[in-house]
Amino acid sequence: MESYDGAGGTKAAPVRRAKVYHPMSHLDLARIDPSEWTLEDVGPTRTLEEIEAESRRPPARLRRLAKAPWWALERQLARRRSLRKRRERGWTDGDLWNLDIHLCRHLGSMLVAQVGEIRNHPPELEHGEWCAQVRRAGDALLAYDPYDAERVAEARSALRWVAENLVDLWD
Repeated sequence: MESYDGAGGTKAAPVRRAKVYHPMSHLDLARIDPSEWTLEDVGPTRTLEEIEAESRRPPARLRRLAKAPWWALERQLARRRSLRKRRERGWTDGDLWNLDIHLCRHLGSMLVAQVGEIRNHPPELEHGEWCAQVRRAGDALLAYDPYDAERVAEARSALRWVAENLVDLWD
């Protein structure tokens, strides 16, 4: 089908319409008497009771939670509680109960991360020597194990080093 733009009489590009699929497009509805229609012609249907039952059914996530064992739910709730407490306070109850592990793990990781960022050092030490001391203290704190006497002694000496050099740990 061609159309004209009307102004100069030139031909405009033909307009193409996309064919839209309709579930009943295979039927020639003009030739079928509506009294002859069957449910197969209309398509799948549901009763009002089925529709109401489906609307009352909880979502799949809630159904899975209802089937989950109590200990899985409790573990998930405990994880959410601890995340909320860490967001609000900065620490959780588990960090408080294991304060030694919490302090060694976090202080050690911060010291190790600081080694790559160090630009300043105490005047009596060289830059490389200062970085090595900070790295040694951080590694000793990260290796802390409360059941290993040797690692406990190393972590204690690292904490003493941190206390002695506290004012030099800025960068």
